[in-house]
Amino acid sequence: MNVDALQTPRLNLLPLNLDHIDAILEWANDPAVTGHSHFWRQPSDRKRVARFILEHEDDPSCAYWAAFGRTEGVAPEEASVGYVGNVFLFHLNRDYHHGQIGITIKQAAWNRGYAQEMMPAALRYGYRQLGMNKIYLQVFTTNTRALGLYRKLGFQDEGVLRAHYYVNGTYHDMHSLSLLRSEFEERYEKEGSLPTKPLP
Repeated sequence: MNVDALQTPRLNLLPLNLDHIDAILEWANDPAVTGHSHFWRQPSDRKRVARFILEHEDDPSCAYWAAFGRTEGVAPEEASVGYVGNVFLFHLNRDYHHGQIGITIKQAAWNRGYAQEMMPAALRYGYRQLGMNKIYLQVFTTNTRALGLYRKLGFQDEGVLRAHYYVNGTYHDMHSLSLLRSEFEERYEKEGSLPTKPLP
């Protein structure tokens, strides 16, 4: 779907398009990033990534951004980071007002706090512009680092989905977490602590 560009203190979040093929290829074949992804665990080239982008551009149930470091008003080391990764909303259900969120960050941009800017920006867009009431995610029970991040961002545990994900011949348990619009607004909007705005 067509989405607005967004801005956080250190990042510009741009609607995904074919100009971002080379950026995605920075991590698309890195198993440390792609993990157990059904799609990205397959070797990717420019043609495969282009098909992925075109499919998501036309999908009304998906909102996808590519994040790039801002070059103005930030420290030099931030200005030189370039492409950081992607954040996306998918499985958007306009009847039930819920959807799922995901994030991918290239390895060279790990441990710099970018997820804590990218995810709130996408969440706010989902609640305010897309009318979602609940945004949820699923994470492998073995991924304790990501689980800690999501809880820090305000996501609430809903439970464990047993043997929910099958990949490479193995079933995996998944944590299910969600954040309601009211919880998001209580945590971010009322405190005025959400560092994001639409780009002019």
